[in-house]
Amino acid sequence: MRQSIQQRIEQILSDQKSAGLNATKFGDICGVSKGRISQIRQDGAEKFFTYRVARKLNDRYGYSIAWVLDGEGPRLTEDRTADKDVLYIKWYKETRLAAGSGITVEEDGEVKNLAFREDWLREHGLNPKKVVAVHADGPSMGPRIQPKDLMLVNTAEKDVQNGNVYAFIEETKTGRLGRVKRLFNARNGALRIVSDFSSPEFPEETVQPEHRDSVYIIGRVVWIGGSV
Repeated sequence: MRQSIQQRIEQILSDQKSAGLNATKFGDICGVSKGRISQIRQDGAEKFFTYRVARKLNDRYGYSIAWVLDGEGPRLTEDRTADKDVLYIKWYKETRLAAGSGITVEEDGEVKNLAFREDWLREHGLNPKKVVAVHADGPSMGPRIQPKDLMLVNTAEKDVQNGNVYAFIEETKTGRLGRVKRLFNARNGALRIVSDFSSPEFPEETVQPEHRDSVYIIGRVVWIGGSV
């Protein structure tokens, strides 16, 4: 059955309430005022949704463009759900950050949405828009971080706090290397890069103060998941 414009708006607001979507924010997405949204919720305006708005709702929340525009068919694309208890973060499926000597960062790769429980994210003070998921590759951060483990990186935490584990990109003569290591600020302003796995293969490294701008901090690693 075809859903009216009012039904579609109410459905979207209900689905995304736990994600912080309200009439004001919805109006911002649609490019209209909160008052205009309220009017449409009462009276309807069948040509209200444009393709541009439908594209935004598809990218951000996974709503089918056809459903947004016409009210027909499934409202969600196949890889999304409307579970009110989950929020989505970006998952860079093909990106590997080396727990070793470093690997070249790929500029392109598949990006999908990964669902996490909203209450867990909130409990840990994480904004899903600031969190990305990537994979580890290499043994130097074992035993805690194993090859192929999935890591959540909070990009809101770029300032190095001694002893925390960070994902970062290092500019070298051979390219941009994506890495994950434990970092420390030295007294002279240098950056110490330390592996958890004690081995001559993974010695401690030091980036001198004048070269610290060659290291771009992606964020702090806040969660690790892997196989048992």
